[in-house]
Amino acid sequence: MLISPQVLIRLFIVLLYGLLWLFAYRLIMPRLTPAARRLAILMLLAQIAVIAVSVEFRAEWGLDDWLWDLNQDWNIPSVVASTQLALVRASRF
Repeated sequence: MLISPQVLIRLFIVLLYGLLWLFAYRLIMPRLTPAARRLAILMLLAQIAVIAVSVEFRAEWGLDDWLWDLNQDWNIPSVVASTQLALVRASRF
């Protein structure tokens, strides 16, 4: 029985994000201030929600599709990831 490419991609995303979350939690979180830690946790949860929506989202028309497509450069998941990085980095100073 073969596994479809879509299932493999979803599995890869979940495993990769889980490893990155574990890395962030073990190495970065203890060094943050309490306010920065809360902000980082909030942004990680937002990132998980956005990735889940982008994986499951199926657009009715083409304009919505590019906003959630993980293969596009300008999309909502990449904006949230960039915002997350900027907020956590700014909170360190």
